[in-house]
Amino acid sequence: MVDDRLDAISTDVSELKLLSRQASGEDIDMIFNQAFLVNTSKMDVFHQNVENIKQQIHVSGAVLKQSGPWPPYSFCPRIEFK
Repeated sequence: MVDDRLDAISTDVSELKLLSRQASGEDIDMIFNQAFLVNTSKMDVFHQNVENIKQQIHVSGAVLKQSGPWPPYSFCPRIEFK
């Protein structure tokens, strides 16, 4: 649900690592962590969609938090060392 609505507005999406409660500083588990690259002309629409999603999922006890802007390196491919 979150992916589909925000993906449509975004230029790029990057799935980020889920953080522990200690790392996030939150009292709840993180189940979703993505960075969305959004054209400045679509920022108002993006923010409105985030607010709508927050209201819809609130009844289930889930919390959606938005932060940023984040640096462009969030959209670089991951390099895994073996």
